[in-house]
Amino acid sequence: MEQRLEENNIKNENNRKKEYLRGYRSSRRRINRIDDEIIELKELAASVKAVDYSGMPHGSGNQKDLSDELIEYMSKSRKVCHHLHLPMQSGSSRILKIMNRHYDKEKYLGLVEKIRTAVPDISLTTDIIVGFPGETEEDFQETLDVVEKSDFDTAFTFIYSKRSGTPAAKMEDQVPEDVVKDRFDRLLKLVQEKGREVSSRFQGEVQEVLVETESKEKGIFTGRTQYNLLVHFPGTPDLLGKYVKVRLDTCKGFYYMGTRVED
Repeated sequence: MEQRLEENNIKNENNRKKEYLRGYRSSRRRINRIDDEIIELKELAASVKAVDYSGMPHGSGNQKDLSDELIEYMSKSRKVCHHLHLPMQSGSSRILKIMNRHYDKEKYLGLVEKIRTAVPDISLTTDIIVGFPGETEEDFQETLDVVEKSDFDTAFTFIYSKRSGTPAAKMEDQVPEDVVKDRFDRLLKLVQEKGREVSSRFQGEVQEVLVETESKEKGIFTGRTQYNLLVHFPGTPDLLGKYVKVRLDTCKGFYYMGTRVED
């Protein structure tokens, strides 16, 4: 009897030790993963701090430029979405100078090429203003040329509007309204054609989607891929805030209609 009790005690003790070791190893693995993530986040923070504010495109005085270090980090990290928004404003170096932008057409296209070389599947979007004071047809053609060469997934296009108190409002050579509208329509047509062509590269693929909202149409949910593309697909409310796999069935330009794929 005592021998059996002793054997059971030894067995129980051994089981406790095994359980402890399993828990320790599991905790150690979690700690190692956390350590790796901390190191990666520190690298990202260092890359952001290394950004040079004096050079490349920005939509406002506060928008940061892209350093080579940050581009390299994007190419290697699994924690950064492959999407960048690079405001262009105009493809004309002459107009950009009048806008007081610290880059020109060639520098902008050079940055696009550098990013695409480092991150070949990157999704790029931009901002474009049409009808800035003094814009000629030649200037506008330069903008269309950048759109053709940059392969944006989409572009946010705006008609210049005069704002009192700004230097541009006092400039001569305000572009006639009918000319601006014509240019805007031509730009929008090209942006939509190029966007559909570029975005359709994912059609038929299964991608991970972060589910964000339920649309007005009951049972249809909206999420985003790592390329910042919108995807609409049938689902249920319990999916909100979760990552799910969705087949991208039909490209509609800047968004997809899809079908959820069960794990």
